[in-house]
Amino acid sequence: MSPLEDGQNWSAQQGCHGDGSGDVLHERERSNGAEHGTEQPSPLSADSGPAGGEERRAATLGAIELSGGDCWESLLEEEEDAVETGSPITSGLNISVPGECSYLAHGIDSLDIGIYGQFGPMRWQQLEGELTKLKESAKNTRGVLHPSIPGCLVLAHGKRFYEWQLTLPEFHIFIRRSESANGQAPKVMAALDSSLLWKHGVHGAVGLVLEQVTQLGMSIDRVQVSRCDVCADFHIPGGLDDQALRTLLVPRNLKYRVFGKKRMETFHVGAGTSSIQCRIYDKTKEIIKSKKEWFYDIWKLERAEDVWRVEFQLRREALKSFQIDSLDDLDKKLGGLWKALTTLCISFRHRDNKNVSRRTVIPMWAKVQDVASRFGEVSELRRINPQPRADLKGALAQLWGRFVSVCAFFGITDLKEGLAVVLMLLENYSKAERFGELVAIRMVLFGVSEDTEGDE
Repeated sequence: MSPLEDGQNWSAQQGCHGDGSGDVLHERERSNGAEHGTEQPSPLSADSGPAGGEERRAATLGAIELSGGDCWESLLEEEEDAVETGSPITSGLNISVPGECSYLAHGIDSLDIGIYGQFGPMRWQQLEGELTKLKESAKNTRGVLHPSIPGCLVLAHGKRFYEWQLTLPEFHIFIRRSESANGQAPKVMAALDSSLLWKHGVHGAVGLVLEQVTQLGMSIDRVQVSRCDVCADFHIPGGLDDQALRTLLVPRNLKYRVFGKKRMETFHVGAGTSSIQCRIYDKTKEIIKSKKEWFYDIWKLERAEDVWRVEFQLRREALKSFQIDSLDDLDKKLGGLWKALTTLCISFRHRDNKNVSRRTVIPMWAKVQDVASRFGEVSELRRINPQPRADLKGALAQLWGRFVSVCAFFGITDLKEGLAVVLMLLENYSKAERFGELVAIRMVLFGVSEDTEGDE
């Protein structure tokens, strides 16, 4: 059975502070120090730990802009000069690395879809007038009941580009008034709640939504995945420690926030604008607050403590880069997608090798990576760079700036002399012997084959 058809495999929506809200324990933007003119302290440096103990640590934390939306390069290439190779963790640090970790459940946590199709001219005229009147009546209220759709509220507001919002118990429908300028935007959008996804599976849940849209008078052509949250739940006795996650996070140039009061409840990686975001949070606390006791049935537990969720949110831009458009695409690629997200995008590794890609993955995260096979066939996904030309221009601009800086350092004003000096420096650089390997890695990440033409 397809994982998208098995409702009981799927976990529920949004966790404790899963949306990035709540008390902030610790916060740091981790980026290249040269970019901002200052060197960013490593969590392994002697002065990076906050003085004053637990109270001081309970200050601020969580979000990662994955290198401007793309986190692949830094994991594969990042190296550090100062690494203790004799021990998995730098000595002198009191870091609690998660040990025991038991799998409980996996699934799609939330799903937004775009629905393409047409309304007949007469039906559209009728529906447009009907929804306009209901929306006007809904002003200064929590919504008005639709006269012919049981349990449906028409709200006084829609969302960007979508004039009307219809809210039903377990999903929301958004309808455009006019066609988009380029004709590429869907006429209808729908957001599915986690409870619907869990009860019916993804295909079953989407089927119920499409049935309702059809009743509105739309002839449906196709469905596109606009956003999805994929997740896995684990029992981790003793919970997770934010210091361990911050110290062992790879790549290390990521931004993050940690939310909670006296202890971490959410480790959030990803800025609000990122097409990929990761949340690791205490699911037990979330179901207590939201009264989602039915989760115990999913986990096959009578009661539970220290259940933690690892969740990735993917917006349309990210899905498109993985060539995921339809529900069938998502179904076929879930295993490979989870592998890519937990291996190339973000991981937690001991600092036991200068080459980050060769560092040992901590046992807890290895269990997280193993969930890929539970989602289905684990294929190698190739992420397509949507704007290779723009990236090339940007790379050339950066290269020129660095080249000018090197020439200025040596007092060289002649272009050819500068090129000769830089060539000599590069040939003697410590990574020069890995040049072919590093180029091959970049070619895969950029979606460039060996026979790709380089000129316009």
